[in-house]
Amino acid sequence: MYYICFWVDDEVQFDDPDFESGVNIPSLRHAQENFINNSPSKERCKEFGRKPNEMNEGV
Repeated sequence: MYYICFWVDDEVQFDDPDFESGVNIPSLRHAQENFINNSPSKERCKEFGRKPNEMNEGV
């Protein structure tokens, strides 16, 4: 799990970015939109997310 965005890698969602099930409830596409808007990938994890810091550059 990535503690900045609360995403768990899922090969099914890599192959089908609109798939909304499995390890992650939002689709990969929806999670990417959330991340672009500076939110965790999952709305229910919003209070636990954090901004990237210098240690996360290039990750």
